[in-house]
Formats: sequence, structure tokens, C-alpha cells
Amino acid sequence: MSVLRYVCLSDLHLGADYSLLTGRHGGHADPGKPGKCLLALGAAVRPLLRQLPVDTPPTLVLLGDVLDLGLSPMGDVAQAFQHVAEQAMLDEAGRPPFAPRVLVVPGNHDHHLWRQAQDHGYLQALRGGRTERDLHDLRRPSPMAPARR
Repeated sequence: MSVLRYVCLSDLHLGADYSLLTGRHGGHADPGKPGKCLLALGAAVRPLLRQLPVDTPPTLVLLGDVLDLGLSPMGDVAQAFQHVAEQAMLDEAGRPPFAPRVLVVPGNHDHHLWRQAQDHGYLQALRGGRTERDLHDLRRPSPMAPARR
């Protein structure tokens, strides 16, 4: 039996007025409730993941433009992401059906998070006593795949 190793979601644009995963009210996005497409996605994903062996949960891969930080208010983005987590990233008992590590490839609408994470890592390293000369590894992008152990 083959095992599902990855579940990939791309271009969700959470928080955007045009995101199909966000609820609608009066022709505009209503981030306070999940959209019909998100409810359908959750209803399709949960039974599929329930059939998988519990010892090998798939890794969730978020491929670019998951969030719409460049154009949408942060509150709308956060509410929309919370609905996705509740509807598509948790099972009926509130447990995540995915592996604990989520892989994220930032897109042009959510690269702000990546930049912020890089800046945070840089500052933490400096606070930990590393010097500018020692920080060359923080300037490179993260590897595409984790190192094998």
C-alpha cells in the first residue's frame, strides 16, 4: 500500500477579499466565518487523512501566497488562517492529522513572514554572542529539504 507523504496547498490568499476560502457577506469577504469552499475542502481532506496509517502522518506543504499580507489587514488574515486550521488542519477531535513540521515556501504575498523570521534569527544569534563574521549562514535561504540524519 502506498502512503501519502505530502499534502500541498497553494495560493490560498487568506485574508484577501477574493479568497474563495473566506466567508462572504454582501459580496465581500467576511473573515469571521469560513467560506463554502473551505468547508468542502475540510470535508474532503478529513476522511482521506483518517484512512492513513496513524504512525506516518503526511507533511503539510504550503506553497506560496498562503496569506495575503501585502494587501489585506492582519486581523482578516489571522481570522482566515484560524478557520483553515479548524476546518482543514484539525480532525474532528481537534488533533492535527499532519506531521508536526509544516514546510512553507513563501510567495510574493506572504514573504513578509520569511523576512521577519530571518531578522529574528539574526538578532537572536547576535544576542547569543555570535559576531557578524559568524553569521554568514543566516544570510542564505533555508535548504529545500531537511538534512538527513
